[in-house]
Amino acid sequence: MRHFTKLFIAVVLTNFLFAAQLNAQSTKRPWMIGAGLNVIDFNAPYNFDQIAQTEYWNVLPAISKLTIARNLNPSFAVDLQLGGSRITTLTGGEEIGARGFIDADVDLRYKFDNGYIIKENAVFAPYLFAGGGINYLSQDQVRGNVGGGLGFNFWFWKDFGLNIQSAYRLVPGGDETVAGKQNYLNHSAGIVVRFGKNDTDKDGIEDDEDACVEEPGPASTMGCPDRDNDAVAHKSDAGPVNAGPVALNGAPDADAEGIADKDDRCPSVAG
Repeated sequence: MRHFTKLFIAVVLTNFLFAAQLNAQSTKRPWMIGAGLNVIDFNAPYNFDQIAQTEYWNVLPAISKLTIARNLNPSFAVDLQLGGSRITTLTGGEEIGARGFIDADVDLRYKFDNGYIIKENAVFAPYLFAGGGINYLSQDQVRGNVGGGLGFNFWFWKDFGLNIQSAYRLVPGGDETVAGKQNYLNHSAGIVVRFGKNDTDKDGIEDDEDACVEEPGPASTMGCPDRDNDAVAHKSDAGPVNAGPVALNGAPDADAEGIADKDDRCPSVAG
């Protein structure tokens, strides 16, 4: 467990130093997946002064935490998390051999990088979350849990980042002396990836590249409406009702001589 702790600290510090040299990459991806290590601690909820003592941590030396998340808006996201572990230590250091443990939770996450507290898509993105789920310790039964916690994503390269979080899981009717009915802390660390398109006006142009996020329009005008289909955005069109050439900012030129009709003394006859 000491080796695991040293490795954990080394990963965090390495990513911190690397990310400090980079600027944030602004990509509004609605989906996120993650994979990493999962730690279960049955001792800390009853002996909080021992929260940092890793000899009470139960962990598999392999990928044991999977996450899929979906943004609801700039402030909130829903997370589905599935984790596993091998339980050898309970409250007070009680040894129970090696028993399998699985937990599945659905949490509502509040993101501080929402544009109000921290800028959107910041490199360092802390959050709070709350929710519930189920857990199962072998030789016991499936039990429910509720809880919450805090964590952060550290986006060290474009849409790839480091995630670290801790949660307190309360098992209703919990009993400190009964294996499987004990409350527990759930720590995790791993890599996360953002993906998918966010297209508010459904015009096929991602919000990051759309000059008119809430109004659909063609790619030729960077997603802004073009009601007369002359490749000049309506908001910049000198003739928004009647089509005209781009060179004249969309103003009509009936005789095609390069002078807008409104400035042409003979708009119907070239001269």
